[in-house]
Amino acid sequence: ELPSEWLGYMCFEKQVDSSVFGDPPGTLEYVALRVVPMGWTASVGAIQSFIRFFVYGACGVNPAQELSPQAPFPANDVAVTCMDGFDKINRVLSYVRPRPDGDKHPEMARFLELSRKIGLPVNACKSICHALNAVILGGEIDGVLGILRHNRPKRHALICKTVGIMSLGDKVSQAMLQHWAGVYCFACGFNRRLFSIVQDIFQQIVSFGDDPKERQSASRTVLSEMLIGTLLLPLAVTNLRAPLRRWISISDASEQGGGSADACVFR
Repeated sequence: ELPSEWLGYMCFEKQVDSSVFGDPPGTLEYVALRVVPMGWTASVGAIQSFIRFFVYGACGVNPAQELSPQAPFPANDVAVTCMDGFDKINRVLSYVRPRPDGDKHPEMARFLELSRKIGLPVNACKSICHALNAVILGGEIDGVLGILRHNRPKRHALICKTVGIMSLGDKVSQAMLQHWAGVYCFACGFNRRLFSIVQDIFQQIVSFGDDPKERQSASRTVLSEMLIGTLLLPLAVTNLRAPLRRWISISDASEQGGGSADACVFR
């Protein structure tokens, strides 16, 4: 829950009758949220700040283990904090058997203990211990093969979206294409070369007007992009054991020009 001092900032503009809260009717009262509203601009930052303070402060996890775009990749154990989740990934030798399920890692045991003390519920369906395979932030880690791939249930859902849009004819909305593109771009994060498949779908998205009821037929090129991108989803895989390149490069182009850049890793 949010501190009581924050209630004034989380108050709705319109008042409601006091009977809504079980009080005698006839009095207008304001409604305020005790939880972080996801429509609030600062909600993501507030929740992320809390989970990082809780994990690296109260639970005592080494901050140097945090996976962050502002720091080099941790040399040994990796800690991932994202909104309402905490994952601890450990490197183990191939011949070392995992601990029994009841024998939790000391840092994870501390996290679970403090969560219970402050009344922070733990999702049992998403809780795993000493597993060599796990789903983390929409990706599947295979500790045996050493790969990170797009979550297969999400892949199946995207296949269904593709087939659905291809069957709609001239009844395709902007929101449908936007949603498909967003889900596909997430999958491309596991193999960035898949981004090269899509281009015209973004042009058709911006071709829609302001009327949310407007419908169009997806062009043949857009349908081809969607079909090929869907068929290549099994290639949305990252090799976690591949060596890092000393130099990385990137290039981009538009109708007005192009550009390229290179950099030393973690410079």
